[in-house]
Amino acid sequence: MKIDVLRNGRMQQTGSSLFRAIQNNKLPTLDLLTREVVQNSLDASDLSKKYVDFGVLAGDFNSKEFLIHLDELNNSFSLKYPLDRYRFLAFSDKNTVGLTGPLSDDEVTESNKAGNLLKLIYHIMKPQEQEGAGGSWGLGKTVYFRVGIGMVLYYSRVKLSNGQYQQRLAVTLVENEKEDTFIPKDKYKNYAGITWWGKRYKDTGETCPITDDEEINEILHCFNITPYFGEETGTIILIPYVNDEDLLNNAHQIYSDNDTRYPWTNSLGAYFRVAIQRWYGPRVNNINYQYGPFLRVSINRNVLSENDILPLFKIIKELYNENEGYFLSFHNPMIIKDVILTNEFASSSNRLAGKIMFIKVNKYELKMTPPHNYFSPYSYCSLDIPTEGNLPIITFTRKPCLIINYEFESDWTRGIPKTEEDEYLIGIFKLNSENKLLQMDGRENYDNLEQYIRSIELGDHSRWDDKPEYKIIRKIKSHVSKFVVNEYKEDTASNTIEIDEAIGRQVAAILLPSTGFGRSSTLIKSSNGASSESFSATGKNANCKVTSSKLTNRGLKNDVEIFTGKNNNQIDITISVERETGSFTFRNWMEEFNEEFPFFIYSFNVDSIMGKKIEGKCIGLYIDDKNPYAQYEGITCKLLRGRNLDNLPTKNYLCIRLSGNALKNRKIRAELCIGSISRDFKGLIKVIGKEVIDE
Repeated sequence: MKIDVLRNGRMQQTGSSLFRAIQNNKLPTLDLLTREVVQNSLDASDLSKKYVDFGVLAGDFNSKEFLIHLDELNNSFSLKYPLDRYRFLAFSDKNTVGLTGPLSDDEVTESNKAGNLLKLIYHIMKPQEQEGAGGSWGLGKTVYFRVGIGMVLYYSRVKLSNGQYQQRLAVTLVENEKEDTFIPKDKYKNYAGITWWGKRYKDTGETCPITDDEEINEILHCFNITPYFGEETGTIILIPYVNDEDLLNNAHQIYSDNDTRYPWTNSLGAYFRVAIQRWYGPRVNNINYQYGPFLRVSINRNVLSENDILPLFKIIKELYNENEGYFLSFHNPMIIKDVILTNEFASSSNRLAGKIMFIKVNKYELKMTPPHNYFSPYSYCSLDIPTEGNLPIITFTRKPCLIINYEFESDWTRGIPKTEEDEYLIGIFKLNSENKLLQMDGRENYDNLEQYIRSIELGDHSRWDDKPEYKIIRKIKSHVSKFVVNEYKEDTASNTIEIDEAIGRQVAAILLPSTGFGRSSTLIKSSNGASSESFSATGKNANCKVTSSKLTNRGLKNDVEIFTGKNNNQIDITISVERETGSFTFRNWMEEFNEEFPFFIYSFNVDSIMGKKIEGKCIGLYIDDKNPYAQYEGITCKLLRGRNLDNLPTKNYLCIRLSGNALKNRKIRAELCIGSISRDFKGLIKVIGKEVIDE
């Protein structure tokens, strides 16, 4: 491959300036690399495919065989790297279009514009242009040169407009021109610290990628890399001469607490396994991702399965998916709030800037307890572990699904109180990317929210800050923190009603052979010991009382009165099992015992709904295990299942969900029917009210 040395010129980048391009010293180099290389692959997605296949490979390569292919570098370079084998990192993708476009700037025309190839290998400060792309500054790729010695190989296979396939390969070396360099400065005067290798295409000595299959395959063979074949297209980024220990020590110094070394900082493969989840968790294996192909990952040729996803990042992904069913068995429900902004969007009827999904989870749900013993969520998020109480963890993302940052002490979390030692508040804000922005004179205008946010991200995509003439981000941050503060300001929003153990056993007696275990009872008490007469039909919080209970051939039929609360427009009714060791939600039960949950809900019939000025009337809003969904005048009623350890839905229903603005400040009379498969437990009914604020 022929050498192409860049000389100093006017208004031109140099090697030293490229090393300074990304001014982020808070994140380890490996994290910056992960964020950039995955995003480049996702930006090149083949939209006809279901997923992007992204792989990480760390290994040894034959240095002497490789250097033979680089013109004028072999002799000088071998003095510093005399061994036969050195380490490399490779990042590959499939189901992508590859490094497309003209091979050189001379081929660029109005109809044949510069593509991925020129922008990645030869241009700087030229961002991706397609809607929803991750890159916005064209600077992120400079992190490649900080990983090893500044050398990067770009290999790609593309499909040309004539239907044929073409392999392409180029090599870049970036070094600080102010220091000793591999390229001799006495030979190349005014050396700018940037060199390419490829094939000559003009008399000036400039090069473009080689396309000769035989030579490309020989170079890939040095790294034991198999070329793309058949109808495959994609790109492989090869970074030779990396020092595993230096990269991992850099991560250890930033992430680890004192002398503790996290296990994922012991090898590059282990590190990328965590880092990809840390920054792209919502898109990994997410078949529900709505903006294009989801992300499938392999580390050293081993596919990252759903069972390999760490509990924290699984929770964040299901929050992103708004998957309420996943959290049905958790101790606390997932909360979803619409972030509504005024005077920002083109349509007054669509003011949605995005949604914030959040939940309080405990150590058990994060699998921090034996036998799993996972680390604190702060450890996986690259945050300092608080010394007293647990700070909230809020993150945010836009269309490409890159986690921008994990915030726990910023405007995103302002005023949110700490949780107890065994509890963690986790949330994610998801941008409503396609909402059209209001066009205004006197400021730079953008078509939609995604375009604006993309323009304000730093080159390393580490935070969102408004331009001076905008207030969108400031409003979003304020709404997010306010929603969370209001949700947990009074942690009494859920009333629980205890089913007496005798009643639980009466239900079981219907379903199981009778063994004579006591007299009938219909006594229902609230969890704080108050009698049913303490029921309040006014105020902010949801509450409930059981007015009567009756045994049936399926279980226990309860006449209940539910007050929804002043502002709540969603009510969840769930069941947990009470034991001497504590309260077990469905998920806790499955993880502890992995056997069928003792209680289930088989029908719910709303007889009347009353407000302060509305007389009650029989409405017959009825659901059961045969017909689990119903609607009536703006109110939706449905039964929800749980999911077992294999992520499969249970056969029985475990939750009733009422939703709709017509629920606010209402007293509901209904018939709740509960079944049981065991006579050995007492159950707890939890009534939880949620408020969605439209501002």
